[in-house]
Order: sequence, then C-alpha cells, then structure tokens
Amino acid sequence: GRLYAMTSNGGAYSAGVVFEYDYALHNFFRKFNLGGTNGANPNGSLTYTSNGKLYGMAYTGGLNNYGVIFEYNYYTLTYTIKYNFDGLNGSYPVGNLFKAANGKMYGMTTDGGANNKGVLFEYDYVNNIYDNSVPEESYMHDGIKVIRRSYSVFLFKKIRIFDEFYK
Repeated sequence: GRLYAMTSNGGAYSAGVVFEYDYALHNFFRKFNLGGTNGANPNGSLTYTSNGKLYGMAYTGGLNNYGVIFEYNYYTLTYTIKYNFDGLNGSYPVGNLFKAANGKMYGMTTDGGANNKGVLFEYDYVNNIYDNSVPEESYMHDGIKVIRRSYSVFLFKKIRIFDEFYK
C-alpha cells in the first residue's frame, strides 16, 4: 500500500512537496515540488475524492501569491491548480479540505474576504466551482452544520462528526 501526503517546506524550491510513501517497502518518493505559481507551503493534508484524485491547499504561491487549491492525480502524476485565491475571495488557506456528505469540500482561509478576516468556503471539485458566500460563523447545508472556530472547520450531522479537524 501507499500513502500520499505533503510537506510544508523542503523540496527543490524549499516550499514543500507532494510525496508517496510505500509502507510495505519503506520507500519515499517525491512526486511534485511546490513553489511559485504552483502554490507553496501547504500546512494541511491531502483529501481523497471519489474521482480517484487528491486535493489540497497551499498557503502561499499561485498567481496572486495568496495560495491555491490543487488537484493531484497519482495515476497520471499530474498536478493541477484548480483555484487561485485572490484576496477578495480569501487568502492564505489553512488546514484541510473536508469532504462532506453532500459531495462538496469545505475549507477556510486566514485572511481576505469582505472584512479581511478570512473566509469559510465551499468547493465543488466535480464542477470546479468555488463559493465563499458561506457565512463566517456557521451555516446549514443539506443537513450538515459547518462551524468555523479558530482556523478549524467542523462538520456535524445528527451530533456525529464527519471529518477530523485541523488543530
């Protein structure tokens, strides 16, 4: 079996890497060097989705240097920027993208947005649609309550936590 993850530093540009670890053979393989317009310094985990791809966020870098949402296809070894943060719609994403029961992912930024206090956003990876109109503190969507507290995102349904949160 293999594990896919990322580092926040190191690699060819000292800005992090996406890597594969084969835990049966104890081998580490660097798959992609982050840096510059590809995004840099991720500080969360990769999220696996039903399309067989991994999604993550890089804290800085991208076209505006405010971070990115990216996709990594480990079958084809391709890294694709899916969204460039621009400040108005959030900047400096932190933590993980959390996949909810409605099939969409949720995440947050530390800065940007209308009051420059960060945003809680929804990302539809199937249709590549980013939506930061999620209220800052909490909201209900398809029976799922999303709450933002101290750079963590919690997803609840019937008092059951669906995803872990970033500490």
